[in-house]
Amino acid sequence: MRSADEVPVHHLVVDSGAFIKRAPLQDLGAVIYSVKEVVNELKCEKSRNLLESIPYEIIIREPSKQSLQIGKSEE
Repeated sequence: MRSADEVPVHHLVVDSGAFIKRAPLQDLGAVIYSVKEVVNELKCEKSRNLLESIPYEIIIREPSKQSLQIGKSEE
């Protein structure tokens, strides 16, 4: 994983599209987050294998109710 000063953003939240498109996440963010639903969405064996073989940690977190409300109010 790169340090925060080597990438455009420090904290990067990703969805399944990032894994399906094989985005170079390590070049985009210093700390990578996702939710367990995204991991469950990866049906393709290639995408699941990629997720399991990446050389950095994906931190799985669930957003708080407050965070979800903020996201919904900005739609």
